[in-house]
Amino acid sequence: MWRLKAGWLVLAGMLACWLAKGELWAYCAVCQTALLSSPEGRQMAGGFNAGILFLLGAPFVVAATVAFGVFKVHRRVLPVAGPKQAPATEP
Repeated sequence: MWRLKAGWLVLAGMLACWLAKGELWAYCAVCQTALLSSPEGRQMAGGFNAGILFLLGAPFVVAATVAFGVFKVHRRVLPVAGPKQAPATEP
């Protein structure tokens, strides 16, 4: 149940970021002024923004990969608790 709530929370956060105003995505004040002050800069602004978002996401991808690897190793090391059988008795 908590996974479903966490999934909806992540989805809501992603939607909020997607709906955010364009200037709020990644620009610092200096970069925004420099890019938007010239026609060439305005044309480059979209690519610049996408590049910053890509660089922002890369550490999260690496961390998720490491966490998944640790999870798989941890799960493989721990024995799976199956149904316990009663010791066999000889007649």
